Amino acid sequence: MSESQDKLHLNGSQKPQTGGPEAFAQTGKDIEAAQGQDDDYYYDADGDDDEDAEDEVEAGQYPLDPYATLAQQLASSPLFAQVQALLGGGGSLEAKMSMAQLQQASGNLEEAAEAYLDIVEENPDYAKAYVALGQTLLAMDQPDKAETYLGKATELEPENAAAYLYLGYAHYARQDFEKCIEDFKQAVVLDPDSHISLNNLGYTQYLTGRLGEAEKTFVKAGDVGSNRAYYNLGLVRLLEGQEDKAWEAYQDAIDLDPQGSQIEDHLADLEQAKTRYPAQVALLNQAIERLNEQYEDYEEDDDQDDDAEDQQDEYAPKD
Repeated sequence: MSESQDKLHLNGSQKPQTGGPEAFAQTGKDIEAAQGQDDDYYYDADGDDDEDAEDEVEAGQYPLDPYATLAQQLASSPLFAQVQALLGGGGSLEAKMSMAQLQQASGNLEEAAEAYLDIVEENPDYAKAYVALGQTLLAMDQPDKAETYLGKATELEPENAAAYLYLGYAHYARQDFEKCIEDFKQAVVLDPDSHISLNNLGYTQYLTGRLGEAEKTFVKAGDVGSNRAYYNLGLVRLLEGQEDKAWEAYQDAIDLDPQGSQIEDHLADLEQAKTRYPAQVALLNQAIERLNEQYEDYEEDDDQDDDAEDQQDEYAPKD
C-alpha cells in the first residue's frame, strides 16, 4: 500500500494506515488505530465490527489483526498442519476461510490471496471471501484488482458496509475521489455509527474542497465517538476562517486525547494544508505553533512520569 493510503486510514480511523486519503482512518480493518486514540473497531470481512481489534495498521499488513503475532507463530509452527486437520482437514468452506485468514493475519499476503481466490472460484456467491480478497489485494498495492472483487462483493451483498468501505479505499488509491466519496457515503448509510467511514468520508470531502460538507461529516464522526474527528474538524474550520470554532474543536480533541498521541500526525496535515490553501497560511502556522507547544508539554509530562516511576522502582522494597 502507498504511504498516502496509509495516512488516509490513519486520520479516518483515528489513525485508517496504508492505501487511502491522507488523513483518514483506516487502511486496516477499518482502515480506524489504537495508538492511545479511540476505542476504534475493525470490520471483519462479513461486515461485522470487532471492538477489540486495534486500529493501528502497519505497511504490508492489511488489515492489522491484534493477534497477528500469535497467528504468525501458528503459521510457522509444526502444529500448523494439525490445526488444519482440527478445522476439518482444510476441506470445508469454514476451514478454508480460517486458514486464509490466519495467513492474512500473519502477513503471508500472497498465500492468503491465493487461498481466497480458490475460495471465490469454488464459491462464486460467497461475498465474505470477495471482501477478504479485496482487503488482501489492497495490502499488496493492487487496488485495480481489489476494486474488481470488492465491487463483486457489493453486488452479492448490497448491505455489507465493509465491502463499500474497502471499495472506497480502492478508489482512493486510484485517485478516483468522486467514487470514493460515494462508497464511503454508502458505508455510512449502512452503518451510521461507523466513525471510521465518517472520518474517511469527511477527509475525502476535505481533499476535494468540499469544506462545508467535510465540517458536517466530522461533527457527526465526533458525535459517534471519534477523537480524530475533532483534529480534522479544527483544520477544516481554520480553512473556513472560523478560528474561534476551530480552537473549540481542537480543545475537544485535546481533552479526548490527553496523551497527545495524535498531535504529531495532525501537524503534518496542517503543513500539507498550507500548500493547498495558501490564503490561510498565517492561521495554519499559528495552529502548528500552538499544537507544537501542546505536544512538547505532553512529552515533558511523559518524561517526568517516567522519572517518577524510575524513582519509585529504585526505592521500592526488594524481596
